[in-house]
Amino acid sequence: MIFEVLGGQDVAENCGLLTAPKKWPAAAFRPVVGILPKDCAVEFRMVEESETFKKALRFGSLNYPYFIKAEKEVKIVEGLIDVLSCIELGETRSIMGIPGTNSWQVEWFSSMKAHGYSTFHTGLDNDEPGRDAMAKISGELATLELNVIDDPAPAGNDWNDYLKTLRGASSP
Repeated sequence: MIFEVLGGQDVAENCGLLTAPKKWPAAAFRPVVGILPKDCAVEFRMVEESETFKKALRFGSLNYPYFIKAEKEVKIVEGLIDVLSCIELGETRSIMGIPGTNSWQVEWFSSMKAHGYSTFHTGLDNDEPGRDAMAKISGELATLELNVIDDPAPAGNDWNDYLKTLRGASSP
């Protein structure tokens, strides 16, 4: 199920969820992978020095951002598939995937500011809800005195579309 969601074992290895030659992510690896009760969500956690920091990456029906920690600059995208698409495209900044255009919370950004994050690249879907959410998020980031850089996908509606365009594919 995890490989199906991620798009294959090679994608899991490329984004650091699985270390070759292992065949399956487990609690011994970073990040920790868990399947929540009733198979309703998969949760990925980075091992942190502080218990106060949010979980790293979550997929499912829960209202937490998906987050891959790399450096103090953060690209904001919409959803897990765009997080994984950006990783596959070679993104080296931290990536935050909000689980929908209206499900983000200002507290996420103020918490990240407290942990030293200062520059955010907004790259949500290039449709009306995505553009509206980017404007609202950019306003909140500016209020928190954080740097905001508009960074949409160069082609297509979102980062997954852009990745498919680069690969010459018409479907995921």
